[in-house]
This record gives sequence, structure tokens and C-alpha cells, in this order.
Amino acid sequence: MRAILLPFFCFLLLLFGTNSTFAKPENTVKATMSLKVVYFNGIEPISDKSFTPIKNARFIVIDRSGEIVATGLSDLNGEWIVPLVIERDPRFPTKQMGTITLITVANGFNENLLFNVPVNEHGNGKGRASVSLRPVEPNRRNEPSYLNAPVHRFTMFDTLDYYAKKLGLKRQLQIDPHSLQWSPEISQ
Repeated sequence: MRAILLPFFCFLLLLFGTNSTFAKPENTVKATMSLKVVYFNGIEPISDKSFTPIKNARFIVIDRSGEIVATGLSDLNGEWIVPLVIERDPRFPTKQMGTITLITVANGFNENLLFNVPVNEHGNGKGRASVSLRPVEPNRRNEPSYLNAPVHRFTMFDTLDYYAKKLGLKRQLQIDPHSLQWSPEISQ
């Protein structure tokens, strides 16, 4: 009997005591996100020269629980780099990664909501996202753009308004009399 149990206990010890394959993954993910915002300036054929960076655009980073975890403005190159510590996304069991929602607003442009942005997808402590905003144009349908969320556009309006008000954003100067976009400026 002892000869049978000893190998079994050794196997259990190996399985649960020393094998890191079965170790519980970290519940948080740490990464530095590089975010960029541009707009299409009309130069064709499409190349890097076709996009102009937007400075002073506001990025709003929202975690999976719906909390704003970071916000900041883009620089002259349309970039903002931010360190994040967020909850690991259990939908990706083989990766030590998380996901965020990214809202981007800038004066003169329609807002953008980007869902399920990967954070630390490649396990290198980094992440990146690029957003292209559309200019507000009079007598056009000026609405926020959104990606990776198959829901009704009115749901997007409500979501955008919720986070803009929660952060205390101001409205943009009105370019189109039929719509009011959010500004990157925070009320004092």
C-alpha cells in the first residue's frame, strides 16, 4: 500500500507545490500604454503623411469595472504615454493581459470610443492604441465614432455623456448647430 501511495503523493507535490504552470496568475496587469490621436488630412494616396497629429486631445482610460483610471492630453505629436495598473482580463486565460475602454475628445472633432483595447497583449509591459478623429462639419451627421461595441448609437451617446460629465468636461464651441461635442477641457 505504501509503495502505491508514495508515488501518488510525490505526483501531487510536483503538481501543486513546484510546478509554476499551475500557479494562479496575477490579478493585475502593469503596462505602459502609448496612445496616439490623428485625423485624416486628405492627402492621397494614403500614407503616414495622410494623417495629422492632434495636440491637446483628451484621452480617458476606463477599466473593465467602468472606472476612470487615467486621463491626460496629447502632446504636439498627438501622443500620450501613461503607466497603467488594471485588472487582468479573464477572457484571455493564456495571456497576462487586460483590456480598457478608451474615449478620445478634441476641440473641432467628433468624439471616439474604442472598446476592448488590449493592455500587455504581448507580455512585454507595453500596449498601444491609435485613434483617428473626424472633424466636425456643419450640416453633416456629427456623431461619436465607436469601435468594438455592437450596440445602438444612442447607447454610445449616453455612455459618452456619462463619462464626460463624470470627469467634468466642458462642451465644445458649437460648430454645427445640430450637435454638441465634448471638449477636452475640464470645468473648474
